[in-house]
Amino acid sequence: MSHVNELDGVTPKIAEVLRNAGYTSVQDIYAASVNELAALEGMGQKTAEKLKESAKYF
Repeated sequence: MSHVNELDGVTPKIAEVLRNAGYTSVQDIYAASVNELAALEGMGQKTAEKLKESAKYF
């Protein structure tokens, strides 16, 4: 299981937002929808799309 901070484009701030929302692994990011990720505080649509794309190829 890989941690979210191993994904491209994940800053410490984004990693903290993801962890606080319960997304602790790359698999969690992959399973989430772009809209779910974009709805997190401090996360934009483009960042959510980039995370999903990174998780797909991880």
